[in-house]
Amino acid sequence: MDLERTNSEKSAKKVEDVEAENAERENKEEGKAEVLAEQTESAAATEEQCDEEPAENIFLKVLGPNETDNSIDINKLRKELEQMKIRDGLQTETARKPNKGIDIEDITTLMSTLDWITGFSSSDDENNNEGCINDDVNTASAQRKSVLNPFTVQALMADSAKENTARKLRDESPIIPDFDIDYDNIFDDVGKLSIVEKHLELLFRPFICAMDVNYEFNLFELCILLSDSCYDPDSHPALSMCLNNPHAVVKIYANGKMTSESLTASGARISLLKVLQILQDFDYKAELKHFSHNIVHASFCMPFKIDLLKLTEAYADQVSSNREARPFVTFKLPDNPIRFALFPNGFVLVLHSSKHSETRVAIAELLPILNQFRNGYPTPSEKYGLQCGDISYKLLWERKLDADKMGILLYS
Repeated sequence: MDLERTNSEKSAKKVEDVEAENAERENKEEGKAEVLAEQTESAAATEEQCDEEPAENIFLKVLGPNETDNSIDINKLRKELEQMKIRDGLQTETARKPNKGIDIEDITTLMSTLDWITGFSSSDDENNNEGCINDDVNTASAQRKSVLNPFTVQALMADSAKENTARKLRDESPIIPDFDIDYDNIFDDVGKLSIVEKHLELLFRPFICAMDVNYEFNLFELCILLSDSCYDPDSHPALSMCLNNPHAVVKIYANGKMTSESLTASGARISLLKVLQILQDFDYKAELKHFSHNIVHASFCMPFKIDLLKLTEAYADQVSSNREARPFVTFKLPDNPIRFALFPNGFVLVLHSSKHSETRVAIAELLPILNQFRNGYPTPSEKYGLQCGDISYKLLWERKLDADKMGILLYS
């Protein structure tokens, strides 16, 4: 009985201890909740007070009176706060400011560029009356719009070239050379050869042969069959083929026309016939129908005019002239197949040459003869003549002589 009583007392005591611990734990949690609620209320009150009070008063409470008096200036702090407010306001306005497009300086630069191209000055508007300003501005605006058109730019460039040519023609003073040429030994001094050729405007032409085989080619197929060939229709309508023996470039067109260019007349002719034989070996029914070659192989211009009448009298057996048919005379050297077309203004075309070395020898023999028949210096109008773009009398007569297969212009 005593043992049971003791056990029951111990159990009751344990239950009381557990209940006491639970009650104490609940009291602690309630205390924490009250403290947290008080802290929240005090923080909210502090925020309301900060919104109502000036910023310097808040700094005073944080720093304390002693620190405020010794280490910080209230006026300086107030200025810094005002600057912060102004800076924040400017950033806000900048963020909200809409994009207005191109800057006024860019517009001014563009207007100045267009004024320089059109020849219109925007500064003239300030000097004009108010009634004339609108008309000038409208005219300038139309000019600027037209300048942006590429076709208008090309027209302006063409007009500028015509004005330059017309200006040269208006200046009728003779063109006197500032360089002395030894016409008796023109090709002897190799060091001055490039300068001499520049002053004489000496230009060599390649030897060209052309033929028509009366056959329509598939150039893509032909490019596969022929070695050392290239066909790019975007850059040139013809197929190009290079030959090494002789050195030449042959071009084949889809309509059956073929041309060859070489440094000698025989090289141009042999290369063209060689390619024709290759095509026939590939079972192309190509037959030679028309064959032609150029006869103008070089040109140069003397710095003085030539007296053709005296030249004709002195070399009557070597000169052929017909003023009604052509403005030049045909001159030939003895024992030499090369012919010269001599114009009175000093321009000379070299004809019927077979290679450039032969052309140089003939020119060296001709220059001392021409030097004996000086007739003054040409004016710009006499030297350049009438031009239409890049077409001048020089190119015109060169094309006419190449097309003259019967030699009517040279020997009639």
